[in-house]
Amino acid sequence: MEATYDDAVVSNEQFPGGNQHIAKFTISGMPDKGTGGEIPRIRVFLTQDHSGVLRAQSALYMEEKVEEPEEEDVTMKDESKEGNEEAAKKEGEEGEKAKEDEAKKTEEENKKEEPKKKKKKFKRVQLKVEAVYTGMPAREVIVAQQSREANMAQVDRIIRETHDARNDLETFVYDFRDKLDRQLSQFATDEEKQNINDRLAKEEDWLYTEEADDAKKKVFVNKLSDLKDLTKPITQREVESNGRPNACNQLRILTESFLGLVNGSDEKYAHLTDEDRDEVRNCCNSAQQWLSDQQEKQQILPLSADPVLLVGDISKRWSEVDKKCKPIVNKKKPEPVKEEEATKTDEGATKESGAEDGTKTDEGKKTEGDEGEDAKTDGEASKTEEGGEEKPMDVDKE
Repeated sequence: MEATYDDAVVSNEQFPGGNQHIAKFTISGMPDKGTGGEIPRIRVFLTQDHSGVLRAQSALYMEEKVEEPEEEDVTMKDESKEGNEEAAKKEGEEGEKAKEDEAKKTEEENKKEEPKKKKKKFKRVQLKVEAVYTGMPAREVIVAQQSREANMAQVDRIIRETHDARNDLETFVYDFRDKLDRQLSQFATDEEKQNINDRLAKEEDWLYTEEADDAKKKVFVNKLSDLKDLTKPITQREVESNGRPNACNQLRILTESFLGLVNGSDEKYAHLTDEDRDEVRNCCNSAQQWLSDQQEKQQILPLSADPVLLVGDISKRWSEVDKKCKPIVNKKKPEPVKEEEATKTDEGATKESGAEDGTKTDEGKKTEGDEGEDAKTDGEASKTEEGGEEKPMDVDKE
């Protein structure tokens, strides 16, 4: 398929000139003939992009679906033929009038049995489209130019990143030298200041040499990393000094708040046991004592020395106190016992105590009776010993 300018367009004065031919689109992948031997039906979708270039978006081949006949239809036709033969025999036996009636019925049945015309169904098959535009270079040339463009973009990116790395190194040299003379002066010893200033001057001089002009990005990045490692102790001392007061204050507030809860008389925390309160007190008092000892050690050190009390250690202690004490003070208050259950409990306890008292009384009575019988037995035994043999009792006979 070819696309060209119309003759009327070419003859127009506004036509810029040049070749009348626009492009040639080659479509492949379709069969020579359709399923029924007909010419294949193909749909091609053409559009114009934002630059006005004619594009063949896609091409489709409409392939007809072939459906196989069903066995049920054949069986129904055979049955209808047999019925027609039987009807013909009956017509021979019966009169002409019956023959006419049967013929009419047969015609009606045949009309009903005639199958309805089915619509043809098609399926879409995607085809391959290749476009060749007039005046366009070969594909190999286009690929080579695209690769060259990508390489040039890569070189530009490396040059830009190397330039940025060199600027970062130069900026750090000037900025830190200024800070070391002002805000960081009290956090560095004289010896440290001298060593750092010498190193900064060395790097500054190197930046204006031919070696630096030809250096790669990695060289500038490594030099900047070395300078940051050298100056890190001084900057860390400043950070610790500025953040330490707030961290100490936060730990004190936390411990005092927990101590106020367990030492107070608030009804909300009345359900806490003595063990719970002692555990909170011990944890808070231990943290406060640790903080006090560390602050005393820190106060005797100069700002130019490495700190012993770090903000990270204080924050860790804060988390430990909060994790241990918070679940204790937030323990749920036990629900009050209902009046009916309390009454039943009291009645049951009363019955049990009464039963125990009755048991004790019966046991006391039995014990007294046993003691009386033992006393009688002892008396009879003493009489027998005094009088000798026991005399029989006299019984009056009537």
